[in-house]
Amino acid sequence: MPERLAPTLVSCGRVAPMRGWSMREHSHRDMHEVIVPAAGRMAVRIRGNVLCGGRGIVFFYPAGEAHEERAVGDRPLETFFFGFRDPAGEFLRSPLEVTDAEGRILMLARWMRELFPPRDEDTRNFLDLLLAAALREVRVPPRGEDGVVRATERYVAANLDAPLRLDDLAAAAGLSKYHYSRVFKAEAGETPWAFVRRKRVEAARTLLLTTPLPLKVIAVQTGFADEYSLSRAYKQVAGESPRSTRRRAARGAREGSGGALT
Repeated sequence: MPERLAPTLVSCGRVAPMRGWSMREHSHRDMHEVIVPAAGRMAVRIRGNVLCGGRGIVFFYPAGEAHEERAVGDRPLETFFFGFRDPAGEFLRSPLEVTDAEGRILMLARWMRELFPPRDEDTRNFLDLLLAAALREVRVPPRGEDGVVRATERYVAANLDAPLRLDDLAAAAGLSKYHYSRVFKAEAGETPWAFVRRKRVEAARTLLLTTPLPLKVIAVQTGFADEYSLSRAYKQVAGESPRSTRRRAARGAREGSGGALT
């Protein structure tokens, strides 16, 4: 049996925060590309549709597909990106949008950018592992695409730093707000607002562990009014303060555990 040809990393980088950024229509003939917004929002025109999202939404451009990109809104747009060859054709049917609600793809894209281009064989092998982990997230099919919880998760991920109203969440799920609240709680076992708070705290935790950003900046990027609101919600959900999480991670790194948390 012939050995399966694994995807290989071709390019990797970052677009620094910029207002009014745009990229006219273009395509990549011999590689797929993944775009991971880290801050701000962007719109993508592809296959006659316009997709829009920010942190928590990842865009996938299949090889040869023409696409056009631009920043939207007042906040500077920051993105990470990586391109890869797919000799086995595994990703030809990957969705054009993928939810990255837990921030795993963003974390892996940051990590790849730090190591690319590889300086030795060990780094190349490690980059292959990071690429495989990121592509697993890109390839995982959405769970219950038409479900209320799934629709809410996608909307929250795309609008994490914006004020969220019950009307907006219900509209994203295609329901009236009264019916929406009942259906959501039946499916998720929690209220929509408890779900939103938990998703914001999870996003804040990812930023605490993967960036040096101060709490006041993390608060804004994850939809909290200020760092005090973030700290209060974080402690209720995570059982400890944001600073405690950061200190434990730093202590774990110093002790050689890589900062892993239980």
